Amino acid sequence: WVEARLGGPVRQPSPRTVREGSRREELISELSRLSGIEPEEINEDSNLYSDLGLDSLMAVELLNRIALPA
Repeated sequence: WVEARLGGPVRQPSPRTVREGSRREELISELSRLSGIEPEEINEDSNLYSDLGLDSLMAVELLNRIALPA
């Protein structure tokens, strides 16, 4: 669902898709803000709960950030 809201899979930026890279960076930045973990330590395999320590309220905050336009 997260990937669909961001316009497709979140993966490493390629030279032809700058917009995709900025979405990935925005997501990682938001995950870092919520979790208190440095962005460099967050990757596609990071689990929201066990790796990043998010609780249910933080997950809802993340979903709201993704679902609502800036």
